[in-house]
Amino acid sequence: MAFYLEFLEKNLGLYILTDIINQQSKAKMRENLQQDLVRELFDYNPENGILINRVTRSHNAQAGQEAGCLTRTRYRSVRINGHHYRVHNIVWLWVTGHLPDYPQEEVDHWDNVKNNNEWKILY
Repeated sequence: MAFYLEFLEKNLGLYILTDIINQQSKAKMRENLQQDLVRELFDYNPENGILINRVTRSHNAQAGQEAGCLTRTRYRSVRINGHHYRVHNIVWLWVTGHLPDYPQEEVDHWDNVKNNNEWKILY
């Protein structure tokens, strides 16, 4: 029993440490994502809310196509430098130059349609 508890304590501690490092790494990536990079990668039409790939980044992200894909939760998501971002947050960064610091700050949709990213709908 003591061996099992020691094993759990060691592995749980490692898990918690790994989780802390991952959270710090994600926060650092969010800090480094800048408006100029987002504007290089995407065009945005505030009237219809569509984010368009400006450059081909992969076989799934061709120039001229709508950026991202729908997730199970019905939000549109896009991958930048190996990290997934919800499109409404990228739109917010594209327009304002500020990436919301979730969960303290959160961009949401007035109409509750999670994949409607028209500028007038986001708050």
